[in-house]
Amino acid sequence: MSTSLDYLEIAAPNLTFLYCEGIFRGIDLKTTPYLEEVSIILKEYRKNLVFKEGEPFNLVMLLESIPVIEDLQFDHYYVKCMAASGVPMRLPTTLKYLKVLRLCEICFGALDEVSVVLCLIRSSPNLQEISIQAYPGETAAIDPILDLLEVHYWSDAPLNQLCKVDFGNVSGTRPELGFIKLLLAKSPMLKKLLIELDSEDVAEQNRILRELTRFRRASPRAEIIFENPDEDSDED
Repeated sequence: MSTSLDYLEIAAPNLTFLYCEGIFRGIDLKTTPYLEEVSIILKEYRKNLVFKEGEPFNLVMLLESIPVIEDLQFDHYYVKCMAASGVPMRLPTTLKYLKVLRLCEICFGALDEVSVVLCLIRSSPNLQEISIQAYPGETAAIDPILDLLEVHYWSDAPLNQLCKVDFGNVSGTRPELGFIKLLLAKSPMLKKLLIELDSEDVAEQNRILRELTRFRRASPRAEIIFENPDEDSDED
């Protein structure tokens, strides 16, 4: 489904797959108890993100309406939607069936966006795969973001099922590296971490590589694979 609307309301009790791409303000899933795979790409530019009080875009409510979701994809718009409504440590409803989480254009220099990403991960105890495309940009105050990414805050949330991570458009900012450090430290079953760099600068690539080699890995089988515009892959 690809369209341009203000709001989209879906009532489909037998629906198992949903892909929505378009320019609209929000989606309301009324009756969708069997949805297993959901992708929502709202195509709203960051500079146009203005949330009005009372708008029906509460992501927490949306996730409560898809209790058996296994594969979930959002872009930055819905991440901002959830942040505008307040970000809990965990969702009220555990996403116990969620195996794949895909997020597009996430700015790791924005505290609210990082908070939402971590909330979704904390709320998904059986997550097996994470795919995130980063968005360039960093705020002046990154210390609160780095605090959220400290490993000791995750003692109650091990990522015991996580096997694969795909982290794209990485520029090597401190929050991005902190996120990678957290995943490596808390994922004992991790097999593959694919990092797609956004820089062709060899010195910058080497800096990122040096940083990553210092990080502790909970999984002895964890393989870090690098991709950049010049090469298909480099392995650490």
